[in-house]
Amino acid sequence: MPDFSFFPSEFRDGQKELIEFIQKASGKNICIQASSGFGKTVSILSALLPVAIKENKKIIWIVKTGNETDRPIEELKTINEKTENSIFGFSYRGKKDMCLLLDAFRDRGGFDYADVSFLCKHSLKECRYFKNFEAIDKNMLADFLSSPMLFSEIREFCERREICPYMLQKEMLKHARLVSINYNYILSEKIGESISSKINFADAILVVDEAHNIQQAASNVNSSKIFFHALDRVLNESELFRREEAYPEIRKLVKNLEKFLARKEKSMREDEEIVEAPEFIESASSGISDIASLLNSMKEFGNTIKKRQMDDGKAPRSSMGHLSDFISHVMKDAEEEGVILVATRNGGFALEKFDMRCAQLLRERWSLFSSCVFCSGTLNPIDGFCEVAGVENYSEKALPSPYSGENAEVFITRGLTTKWDSFNKDMAKKYVSAIKTFVRAHSKNLAIFSSSYRIQNELMQGGLKETIEELGRKAFIESQDSGGSDAKKLLEGFKRSGGKGVLVATAGGRFAEGADFPGKELEGIFLVGIPFDRISAKTKALIDYYKKLYGSEKGQHYAYVVPAFRRVSQTLGRALRSKDDKAVFVLGDERYSHPRFLRLLPDYIRENAKLVEFLG
Repeated sequence: MPDFSFFPSEFRDGQKELIEFIQKASGKNICIQASSGFGKTVSILSALLPVAIKENKKIIWIVKTGNETDRPIEELKTINEKTENSIFGFSYRGKKDMCLLLDAFRDRGGFDYADVSFLCKHSLKECRYFKNFEAIDKNMLADFLSSPMLFSEIREFCERREICPYMLQKEMLKHARLVSINYNYILSEKIGESISSKINFADAILVVDEAHNIQQAASNVNSSKIFFHALDRVLNESELFRREEAYPEIRKLVKNLEKFLARKEKSMREDEEIVEAPEFIESASSGISDIASLLNSMKEFGNTIKKRQMDDGKAPRSSMGHLSDFISHVMKDAEEEGVILVATRNGGFALEKFDMRCAQLLRERWSLFSSCVFCSGTLNPIDGFCEVAGVENYSEKALPSPYSGENAEVFITRGLTTKWDSFNKDMAKKYVSAIKTFVRAHSKNLAIFSSSYRIQNELMQGGLKETIEELGRKAFIESQDSGGSDAKKLLEGFKRSGGKGVLVATAGGRFAEGADFPGKELEGIFLVGIPFDRISAKTKALIDYYKKLYGSEKGQHYAYVVPAFRRVSQTLGRALRSKDDKAVFVLGDERYSHPRFLRLLPDYIRENAKLVEFLG
């Protein structure tokens, strides 16, 4: 019999069905597709808690960003309150958020995970917060562990008592039924040691939230990059070690790399090109007697530099140490199929190690757990997601969205396309004309999402901003190189515009997935084109690699088509966040009407779409 006793409120459509499905599939991996507004988090948590309690298992809930870790804990607080339970859980954050020593540094915001880990490791013996933590009576934590806690509440508790919040978190892991953490603590064995040392993964149920992001996250964890201009900093750092035996060979290594990268940059015809790893390693190590020994020396020197910077109140960084790590990782994976080196000009000439082995790497991680639950509003097609993400032995459930024609008015335009051989200045003007009709017809907050910054720039040159302003509306334009604070101000201004704002941004950008627009904050979207990846060297390599793994047709579909339509679904989902929301959608590309693309769209789009001539 299903156990609904942990559900804290009245059931909405599909929630009871989902809880029953999860409990029946207990012990297997589970894939769930349910749109925004369904109530996935509370439903999944309510289904898993009785299973976890009965089988004495923990629930590890992983999310894309640190800011999202609080959501499951907030739901657990509600469950405890409404069902009179006292289940303990907390949101776990990394050292950057939890290290109190970091407050003394001028450029706290410039620290990354590696910087703070170095700071912690080399300050531990003198750290008063760590000493105070070691001195406390761990039994006194019983009252503290009586109710769920957000990371901010843990930090505040520790600040008042001057004890280390990070170490307290690690102690709390042993007592928690639910832990909410960032993806990287599971995807990276090294980063995740703080979790795996306290929790036996074999006795834990893993929940992967917004699982459509997991492929990109796995690639990011295992990829790295060096910039050509950083070699000058390596030379500058090497001057501190003139008396060391390794000094001449460090200089030789850098000169080898400068020649190699300069030659590559000069010969490049595109912004990205594949570099053969053996060629890179051979060029870098030319004339060097023992490259492995040299890299170890550079790593040690890098640590010395980091200590000096730390003593000066700066983030502990070393270009020499980073270069050593980069070359070591390239050498380690040089013969691995699915790992490539890419020379790129974007943002400064650089060399990137790009890891495409998603299924291989993730399959190993999922096998560590008792079972895994993958959930998202955009897993479609689920079998494709599982194949690419290395998910085996799974049950799947795709729940219909709560949205109907009452919520979504949908149009697909004929006569408009951003297809490469059809998009020109005349087509850009047609788009601007169609957008003008769209904006004029709706006196509410609207968004124009383009398939890329290139397309957005073409629309701007075609007079998009002027057209919006001629209609008495204010354009809020996302810039490709704008920082987080600028983006936040832009978003806040748009939300406060009271139906006068038009957001101009890109599908796949920060506003197309991470931003939330409840109620009347966004009531219409015009999507310009299909956000396929640019056909760069990396994209071609990924397509070729997937074709080898999955066959020609399926490989192309998984590597190129499916990611684009997940971006589409995420973008369109910005306007419908609850069952009461209403929005108008214009899919501005005639290719959306093709059956092979139409089937990849959300059901509320697919079932309500009308074909129209372009709105010019």
